[in-house]
Amino acid sequence: MREAKDSRAPGVLEDALSIKPADFTETLPIASLLEWLDEPGAAKRAFEAGYRDFLDGGSDPRLNLGLIGKVILYPSKFSTPPDFSTERGRDLMERHYRLGPYAESADLAWRAYARIMEGYGRADDARKWRARSEEASHTSIFLLPRKLAIFSDIALLAILAAVASAAFYAIFLDIRYRPQRRADAIAHPNRGLFARFLAAFSFHHWSFAQRLAFFSIVLVAWVGLGIEAGFLRGVMRVASAPLSLAMGSFAGPVARDYLDHQVPASPERDLTLAFAQQQDGQPDKAERLYRSLPGFAESWNNLGVILRGKGDERGAKQAFEKALQLNPELGEAMVNLGQTPRGFWAEQYARYFPGRPMLAPPEPQRVSHALFGGSYGRICLRGLAGPLTDWNSFGGVFFVSGMGSANAPAADIFTGLVLAVFVLAFALLFIPSRPVTEAPPRAFAILEVLFPGLARAWSFLGGLVIVAWCYLLFQLFLMIKVGTPYILTSIAEPGLTRTYNVPAGHLESSAHLFRPGWTWTYLAPLALFVLNLGLIEFSRRKVGQAESGASLKRN
Repeated sequence: MREAKDSRAPGVLEDALSIKPADFTETLPIASLLEWLDEPGAAKRAFEAGYRDFLDGGSDPRLNLGLIGKVILYPSKFSTPPDFSTERGRDLMERHYRLGPYAESADLAWRAYARIMEGYGRADDARKWRARSEEASHTSIFLLPRKLAIFSDIALLAILAAVASAAFYAIFLDIRYRPQRRADAIAHPNRGLFARFLAAFSFHHWSFAQRLAFFSIVLVAWVGLGIEAGFLRGVMRVASAPLSLAMGSFAGPVARDYLDHQVPASPERDLTLAFAQQQDGQPDKAERLYRSLPGFAESWNNLGVILRGKGDERGAKQAFEKALQLNPELGEAMVNLGQTPRGFWAEQYARYFPGRPMLAPPEPQRVSHALFGGSYGRICLRGLAGPLTDWNSFGGVFFVSGMGSANAPAADIFTGLVLAVFVLAFALLFIPSRPVTEAPPRAFAILEVLFPGLARAWSFLGGLVIVAWCYLLFQLFLMIKVGTPYILTSIAEPGLTRTYNVPAGHLESSAHLFRPGWTWTYLAPLALFVLNLGLIEFSRRKVGQAESGASLKRN
């Protein structure tokens, strides 16, 4: 009817709202459609009715964590962003926040809103949205907080840099010792198989410092792969989560089964599972789990709600007080104790449902730790196991057969290759070095200049230096070709205009999150190149002075 320019279209939608029973899954999308049809009054009434129903059913906007959940509940219908200088535009901003304060990319959207308000001279509104952005950036569950997404991008670049560095280092040292290898072949023509293998790549001519440098290169790849595997296992676990987990409620048998059988056991998992059981009308099961988790303020608050439901008002009051001892800012416990609540969500709930007990959902960061198997530090610690951290995640690392490809043959081959190289690099540390009498070819001096870390002056640090050099070159290449080296992190940016009605011109406010900055991109490789030149020159002068001193002694 809208496309036919039929003026009755808004009336049809308002009639739909009057049909009972209608719930928030119907009224909230209708509210968005009415806004698009330029019926702000009807849109506001529809939104408030749907939003109240959303809360009344036990859903919590703070658990509306996925972008898809927000798109389903309140799809954006604007072909162009609304005028945020008007009260109507600012009200639309608030609706986005009230439905998903910590949803995917929310921190970027709120940051953009702050810049918009600054542009209109509304300093108080700008401060409010900036504070909301800061809160969301530390709370969002999507791929863990964005710091981990960037950390994963860095780990992936480090893996690529280490693999390239290992190949370059072995090839260049083969060039370095080629004259010596030829001399040995003439002097020892009848060598055994193992000796010929070592000679094929001049391994037995490498100095101990060079072997240690090579081992450090392999170690970077080893740890990087372990970290990336742990991260991708969490990503795959989040991707396989039931849709309801991203839409404000953990209730339902599918969500409970997922939390019980697909998420690794941890206190954070048990807290999330207890909350799901409580939302699903299983207070006895939830109570047992809450009592086993005394370290969480949410456990005590929600236990108090269960006890109040059983008529144990004294026990409930003690539980709420214990919750406030653990977290003095827990607004839900204030509501349940009859105190004046602090915090946007507790104040809103008390206004909508005076006298009703309020559940405290698990903090999104606890949910993210449950799904990803721990905090950043724990993921990194497990990464020390390298490819053994999660053998089946490497199909995801290299997109062998999609993110869910467990036991992909190519992933197994790659993992086996990394293990073999690691064992080889470790074994080289214990093989005696043979004397070197032949000078390197002249071309090797050029390679020492072009690849920092290759010169003998770097000693055992050369491996890490050449990895850093390759990392910086890869980073520079991606900046020039793609605009960012943080590929995984930048995936979130395109949804801002479509999902939060952020004008395209304000997306630049988040651009720094996807780029490392000019100092790290351009100045760092230049500084490393100059430092390498200086070290080579210093080493040559030192060798020249030593040779001059030895010559004087002989004379």
